[in-house]
Amino acid sequence: MRKLVYRLTISIMAIVCMESCSNLGNELPYSEIPKGVLIDRIPVNMDIMFTSVRGVLQQPEFYDRRGRLLENFLDDPTCNSLIYDSEDGQLVPMKQIFLMDSATGEVVQATNLDLIFIGVQAVNETTLVALAIGEDTDNNGKVNDQDQPDICMIHLDRGEVEWLTEDGGLNAINNMDYSVENGLILFSAQPENEFHNYLFTLSLSGELTQLTHGAYMDFDCSWSANGKFIVFSRLPEQDYPFTIPSEIWMMKSDGTDMRQITDGGTNPEGEEPFGPYPIGIDADPHLNGDNTKVVFSRLVTGRTNTPFGNYVLLSVDLTDGSARELVSEGANMLPEWGREGILFIEQSGKDVAEGEMPKSDEVFQSLALYNDGAVVSLETYPYNLFPLGAYSCSRIDFRDRIYTNRERLESIPEDIVKGTPENDDFPPVLHSNEFEYPVPLEVVTSAGAGA
Repeated sequence: MRKLVYRLTISIMAIVCMESCSNLGNELPYSEIPKGVLIDRIPVNMDIMFTSVRGVLQQPEFYDRRGRLLENFLDDPTCNSLIYDSEDGQLVPMKQIFLMDSATGEVVQATNLDLIFIGVQAVNETTLVALAIGEDTDNNGKVNDQDQPDICMIHLDRGEVEWLTEDGGLNAINNMDYSVENGLILFSAQPENEFHNYLFTLSLSGELTQLTHGAYMDFDCSWSANGKFIVFSRLPEQDYPFTIPSEIWMMKSDGTDMRQITDGGTNPEGEEPFGPYPIGIDADPHLNGDNTKVVFSRLVTGRTNTPFGNYVLLSVDLTDGSARELVSEGANMLPEWGREGILFIEQSGKDVAEGEMPKSDEVFQSLALYNDGAVVSLETYPYNLFPLGAYSCSRIDFRDRIYTNRERLESIPEDIVKGTPENDDFPPVLHSNEFEYPVPLEVVTSAGAGA
């Protein structure tokens, strides 16, 4: 689910990490990353935002005396201790915000704050909205992924973080999605003293609206490109541990006209839930630009692709209900439709015997792009190794308002009134009695013309 892809001030300096290492032994640049917000605006060439702990490789412990990345650094005790907490197995580095130019592979680190960023999206070139963890909410003396996140705004030009839900009485906030069309943040959360997750919208000024109710668990929500529809995952009413898979639903932006799209997948082998998730769950739905198709991930088995399980990427045609499998191998999470194809997180493990785990260099996690039957990984070694690869992803689409194929009438604001002579404050003068009769001229001569 969107909260955790694994399922289980302004600084002068911007750290640029080029995707240049395709094999062992290549030199990697490393230097101390300054604290704070590292950029004052989104560079014009960047088109993807993601969260990652790849910045941990900017420490000298990962390199030999000649500046070469250590072989099998994930198994090196010193390097491993900089990545994983030996007591609880949680990540030591905090996930930060990065930007990518998908055409060149250039990556820029945008933040180095004492926050764990779960997801992030762009409002404009100087403002981001993010889901982040900043406090030790479970009082265990550590800030990690087990703590409660909140929604915040990051003002790049001022280097400031503004919290929006810190005092809102909501728990388990997840699945944040921002609409550039209506200016609202969509997310899932549990009201205080309730177990069920519902969907909410939040304006950038802090106005909160609850959209769904009832004995359900609603999550994995996203906006349509035109901001008029929402697709989400709904877990039917049941006791924990869950055994009935979640379904994909669609509704209007105000929570009305709900429509069920899928029934969830099957569990032909009778597998036990994969962690907390029933086999067959449908997750992470996203609509294409003209709202005729929805893409999503489906858990088909937890017995392969260890440690992630096998989540296939599917699309459903909303006009006739037909389904199509796009990617069958690995775990394919957080799909997001765009002009160049479907952006998603690709997780690749290994098929091993029950109770065993793959070797550290056999587990990968990367930004990926699906288009016309082909998948291209956007992160390369060593940044595609788990746990260094991207954990969340989103397109930077505020510049062109994404690739929506909107009808002309949809582009006209609803409060616009058609102009007619009756409501025109300055009607055109169509006729007048004030005129002079034309007077013939004798001869006219001008440059380039004859008499």
